[in-house]
Amino acid sequence: MKKSILALGAAAVVGGLGFAGSAQALGYIGPGTVFDHTPAGMLAATDLAPAIGGMGHFLFVPYFSSQGNNATLLNITNTDMHNGKAVKVRFRGASNSDDVLDFTLFMSPGDMWSGNVSRDPNTGLSRLSSNDRSCSIPAFQGTGGENPLFKTERLPGYLSGDAQAKETREGYIEILNMADIWPDPATNSLFTNIKHVNGVAPCDYNAPVFQNMLDGTWWSTTTAITALQASPNDLRAPTGQLMASWAIVNNDTFATFSGSASAVRAVDASGATGYGSIMFTPQIEDPLPGGTADADLYTADPLLRAGAVLPLWFDLPDMSTPVRGDMLGSPISQASVLSNTLTHASIVNEYTLTDGDVPMYTDWVISQPTRRYFAAVRYGATAGTSAILWNPDIDSSQAGAAPVTTPPSSDDNRYSLLSLTNGVACMPVGFSSASREEQFSASVGAWSPGTSKAVCGEVFTFTFTQPNAVSSLNASLTNTATSALNGVAGWAQLTLGGNNRIPLPVVGYAGILTMNNVTRGNLGATLPYRWQE
Repeated sequence: MKKSILALGAAAVVGGLGFAGSAQALGYIGPGTVFDHTPAGMLAATDLAPAIGGMGHFLFVPYFSSQGNNATLLNITNTDMHNGKAVKVRFRGASNSDDVLDFTLFMSPGDMWSGNVSRDPNTGLSRLSSNDRSCSIPAFQGTGGENPLFKTERLPGYLSGDAQAKETREGYIEILNMADIWPDPATNSLFTNIKHVNGVAPCDYNAPVFQNMLDGTWWSTTTAITALQASPNDLRAPTGQLMASWAIVNNDTFATFSGSASAVRAVDASGATGYGSIMFTPQIEDPLPGGTADADLYTADPLLRAGAVLPLWFDLPDMSTPVRGDMLGSPISQASVLSNTLTHASIVNEYTLTDGDVPMYTDWVISQPTRRYFAAVRYGATAGTSAILWNPDIDSSQAGAAPVTTPPSSDDNRYSLLSLTNGVACMPVGFSSASREEQFSASVGAWSPGTSKAVCGEVFTFTFTQPNAVSSLNASLTNTATSALNGVAGWAQLTLGGNNRIPLPVVGYAGILTMNNVTRGNLGATLPYRWQE
């Protein structure tokens, strides 16, 4: 199940990547301190909260796509003007949130990193490209490395090569502030290596500080914590202040859909932004020293906890890795609290469908960016032998219980209603619509294909159809269509959990494509969801 690590850069390859046993090795999840250059009065985080202003410790981009002739542009910004940031960026597939690419990004104060996802014409896989001069492990083309193809090692082995490639072309993105980087002026420091000089970061990948970061050794003692925060490593408690934006560009229609990433802050008891625990591990494919025992401490991912997927160093951290000091060792609690910041029982948005010289088409994107930490699909030799693994221990009374294949009670796991269809996890939803002329649907409505009221995928796209209608986002991997509409324009409501109306964490938007067949000017409108709860 290993993913191949990409070349770090010519210098690092020549120098070698074996640094096991180094006294400076990095692999630490635990308390950190903050010093000067931290906002005055910032306290340790005791909770998580939605970041209405769009800046935080955790960022979620609801959807990326390289389907058809789509390309997805991504910007990540460090708004902290004093500290650098160590950032984990992970792309997950739409079907079952399998990791299809991840890397470690180092951002200097005020830095913005840019990349784009497009479809590789030779393999059909998504490719992440960046000529940005910010440092990363592995290195991108802009700093002497390469622009990587997305990986298929975590995808179902029973799929053909073309089907696996398709699984890399839609999904969502996680962005996590692992640690702050203190502005240490020493020549050999991490900060000096990542700080831009005349628009370019030095990124000396052969420097000891970068080599240290490729060793898989845990740090856990007080002495080690002190060393971790000292030169040349200079990793401090993460203070957030990250933001991100995205744009999906259809290179056929030239329509663009864009928006800001959803953000969650670590906050103190007063609700002000606080600092969290350091969550830093090396970007290498070696197994965790403690195997599933380490996984139990640092991730809620059922596949890693059960050993169904071998837990590797670069699987950490993820969004369930505890950022609150009181949750260290309890990633399932972190996953539950994080999910609560994004939870809604139903979402509302608009739709428009027209024909003629100016046709309009509508897609909804519904992303469930924390479902992975409650339930995940363990692939078998065939789709029919695959199974869902649930964490049964969301309730603290069952803390530490091993993942199970029998659906737990809804009190113990909010995704207990999931079922498998062709190897993809599906859940029931309810749907109703109202035209702008007050024509209301009386029931859940008719679904295509068939009469199923289930939607499949960790990210599912929902296309509003009529004769000749198309997906405005070129969505196909986890796409569901409905024609159960009253009128060609209006608003609709999607209820999560179907008639059970289960509050679940979701992010996303409606994408409305307007195509002017006379002037050939095409537009994309992006509308975030609304709710009342």
